[in-house]
Amino acid sequence: MATYSNIGIKLITTGDESGTWGDTTNTNFSDILDEAIAGVVTYNIASDADVTLTVSDGSSSDGRHAVINFTSTTLSATRTVTFAPDTLQKTWVVINSTTGGQSLTFKQGSAGSTVTVANGKSAVIYSDGAGATNGAVKNALESFSNTSISTGLLDVDNVRIDSSTISSTDTNGNLVLAPNGTGDVQLDADTIRVGDSGVNATITSNGTADLILSTNGGTNSGTITIADGVNGNISITPNGTGSLSTTKLVASADSEFTSTGALTISKGTTGEQPGVPATGMLRYNTTTNQFEGYSGSSPSWKSVGGALTTNDTTTASDLYPAFLNQTTGTAENIYTSNAKLLYKPSTGEFKAAAPVASNGIFVNNTTVSESYTIASGTNGFSVGPLTQASGVTVTIVSGQRHVII
Repeated sequence: MATYSNIGIKLITTGDESGTWGDTTNTNFSDILDEAIAGVVTYNIASDADVTLTVSDGSSSDGRHAVINFTSTTLSATRTVTFAPDTLQKTWVVINSTTGGQSLTFKQGSAGSTVTVANGKSAVIYSDGAGATNGAVKNALESFSNTSISTGLLDVDNVRIDSSTISSTDTNGNLVLAPNGTGDVQLDADTIRVGDSGVNATITSNGTADLILSTNGGTNSGTITIADGVNGNISITPNGTGSLSTTKLVASADSEFTSTGALTISKGTTGEQPGVPATGMLRYNTTTNQFEGYSGSSPSWKSVGGALTTNDTTTASDLYPAFLNQTTGTAENIYTSNAKLLYKPSTGEFKAAAPVASNGIFVNNTTVSESYTIASGTNGFSVGPLTQASGVTVTIVSGQRHVII
C-alpha cells in the first residue's frame, strides 16, 4: 500500500515501483515539490460561495502551490477558503484579488483560528495540521502586525499602519515614524493621538519627504483635529526652510503670532473680494492699495486705518468736521466736532457757535460771486466797498438785515 508525505509526495519503499520509479520520481519533483516550494497559481472562485482546496496525494493540486492568487466573479459577501486535509502542515502566500470588495477568510478543519485577508491585500499564512476538531490557519506575520513596535529600527521606504491605536511604551512618550530616504509614512486609523497630557508632541518630516495629514480619499467632508491634553503644547513645524500650507485655517480660540517679522494677509483686487463676505473679514485691496475690512451695522467693505476721502459737494445736511492729533505721518487719533461746529457741503456753509479771529481780523472778498439768501432769523454783514457780480442775487427775507460797513 502506497504511503505519502505531509504535502503528498509518494514515498517509495525498497523494491517498489519496478519499471515506474522514474515516472513517480518525476511527479514527486516536477509537480509536487515545485508547487509546494515555488509554485504560483491563480485560483478563480467562480460560484460566489465558500471553497475547499484539497492537497491530493501524488498529483498536482491548486492548494499545494506556494503562492495562490485568488480571483473571482463578483463576490457578494466574505467567502471562506478551507485547506484540506485537516492534517496538512504548510505555508502559503495568499493574495485577495477578488472583485466585489469582499474579504477572504482562510481556515483548516471545522474549528480553530482563522485568518481574514481584506480585498486587495496579501498575507503569509500557515496551517498547523492539528486535526479536524481544532485545525488552525494562522498569520505568519501575526506577531508583527498585531503588537506595538516600541524599540529598534523599522527601516523601509514605505510603511502603512492600519490600526485603531498606535502607541509607544517609551516612558518619555517618544514615537518616531520616519520614512527612509524620500518614502512616505501613511497612517490610516480612526484616531491618531500624538503625545499626552502635559507632554509636547512633535510631528516632523525626515529629509525631503512630505508630511501629509488628510481625510480619507482627500475629497470627503471629514475633519482633522489636532488637540492637546490638559496643558500640552502642539507644534507643527516645517523641516528646514519649508512652509506650512492649508486651504482654510480655523482658530476657535484667541491666536498669537509671536515672530519679529510680519504677517502677510490675503490680498486681491476689488473684483476678487469674497462673494459671500462675513463681518470681521480683513484683506488688502490691490485696486485701492488699502487695507479693508467687512464691517458695520449694514456691513460693507471699508478702508482700515484711514477713511476714504471724496470731494463732497452734494450733501445737504450738516456734517461734523474731523480733526487729527498730528500734522504729518499717520494719525493715531481722529476727533469729531459736535453741534457747535458744523459744515454743509451742498452750500459751503460753516457754522460755529463763537467764531474767534485769533489775529483780530475777519476777511471777506470785495465781490459777491454767488447768490445767497439771508434767511429768517439770520443777519449778515460785509466790509465794503462791495461789488455784486453779474447774475448774482442777494435775497434778504423781510425783517432781516445785511449791513455793509
